[in-house]
Amino acid sequence: MTMDTSIPSNTRPNFTDTLTRRTQFQTVSVAVCLAGMAALLNLILRETGGILNYTLDDPYIHLALAENLVKGHYGVNANEFASPSSSILYPFLVAAALAVGFGQWAPLVLNVIGAAGSAWILSGLFWDALHKTDKGNVSWIALLTIPFLLLSMNGYALGFTGMEHTLHVWASLAIIRGLIVMGRTETVPMFLLLACIAAPLLRFEGAALGGAALLAICFTGHWRAGLSTGVVLAGCLIGYVTTMLSLGLPPMPSSVMVKSGPTAALVANRFDAIGMEIFANVRASLANRQGTVLAVLIILLLLRTLRATKPERTVAYVAAAAGFAHLLAGRWDWFFRYEVYIIATLIAANLYLWGPVIGSKVRRVTTPALLVFAFPAIGFPYLMGVMLTPSASGNIYTQQHQMHRFATEYFTEPVAVIDLGWVAYDNDNYVLDLWGLGNETARQMYRTEGRTPAPIRKLSDDANATYAMLYDEVFYEGLPEEWCLIGQLETPQVTASFATVEFFLIKPTEEARMRDAMESFTATLPDRVSLQTFDC
Repeated sequence: MTMDTSIPSNTRPNFTDTLTRRTQFQTVSVAVCLAGMAALLNLILRETGGILNYTLDDPYIHLALAENLVKGHYGVNANEFASPSSSILYPFLVAAALAVGFGQWAPLVLNVIGAAGSAWILSGLFWDALHKTDKGNVSWIALLTIPFLLLSMNGYALGFTGMEHTLHVWASLAIIRGLIVMGRTETVPMFLLLACIAAPLLRFEGAALGGAALLAICFTGHWRAGLSTGVVLAGCLIGYVTTMLSLGLPPMPSSVMVKSGPTAALVANRFDAIGMEIFANVRASLANRQGTVLAVLIILLLLRTLRATKPERTVAYVAAAAGFAHLLAGRWDWFFRYEVYIIATLIAANLYLWGPVIGSKVRRVTTPALLVFAFPAIGFPYLMGVMLTPSASGNIYTQQHQMHRFATEYFTEPVAVIDLGWVAYDNDNYVLDLWGLGNETARQMYRTEGRTPAPIRKLSDDANATYAMLYDEVFYEGLPEEWCLIGQLETPQVTASFATVEFFLIKPTEEARMRDAMESFTATLPDRVSLQTFDC
């Protein structure tokens, strides 16, 4: 690399000084991220009376699966196999954290690691894109941009979903960073290969980015590294599929097929429906605000390739391919989490390709523009997520956590639910998932018969369920008519699907015991929660 001879030698920054300042900038970014998360955690604990609750019920599904993995079993109920997790790797990471004693805090610990790693990489790429002074510093306004940069990838609130998303964002950013390093050094960094393996194992959407990156590694002449890593990844995926099939489960998790139309159609060999599902998904993507943001980021990236070097085009094409894949088959809904990895990926790639423009002498215009427009515009929905996080956690506490308390402390009988997580976690009694995320039999029955009373009756009879706690609104075709609506739990609604949970008595012989349990339970409910009972 040539030096600018217009700068006197005694004022030229050396590499060590520049690296140190870059590291300091990244450290500040991580500190801002962790401070934001700490502030949110404090608000959450105040909302829930000091009890950690995530913003969704879903992480408790992972916890329920993980506590059984520690015991050597794959499922949420003992002696019944199930694949309710949307991730191959994440339940095992949660299980490892459980094994060392983190308990319910295990998902948050993992998410703090993922959020810090993501902040480190993205802020480093931001530093690289900015024009530095002769002393290796960035302008003071860049420091003010850090909170907005982190907001653009939902860096504060995403971890409190308790899911694998922050780790997936970290792996995705590591892929982009690794491709940049590969282009500059003409060697493949080990962390790039590990990230290409980790991304698909953390989220199935990661297969597009990881696969595209492996192809790029091969096509740039590093075919041994790319091919060997691809073999390792394929071995992991084949091992997972083989294990699931040997347990009598589908090759993809039940939860993924319940939520993803294209995936369910592919696994079911309904090739005639795949095109329609993809078309519907593209329409939904472009109708979504963040879907439009993603499309704009892809266009900006491809426009820059017209004046890019070969290494820059490699990064652009890999990121754009993954972006197109998410537009075709990705999801967007449910508390600002599904699309974050691909938004962060496209931001990182654009920072790299547009760096020469961002860091030019017109930085007095471009850097403030990033501060006051670009990052806040991208991250605006995530600001709503930040604002809603304490009340969302409070919602899980007032609804799903109270259901867990009733099922584990007051009426310890087999129960049927559609929100599986909190009720199943730390519960030795049988929990029947009537939605199908954690019960493949239910998913298959609904696929052929619909969510009608007949399969619901058979599922609950086979499970010997005594009662049910669910939203009856989601069963449009009705519930078994012999079920008795014995109570309604009224709670606030933020991330819960509905504000009212119906309690149904399935076994009439247990009515007296259940009424006694409900009476005792009612006396312990927190503020803003009530339980109304009815005659059968």
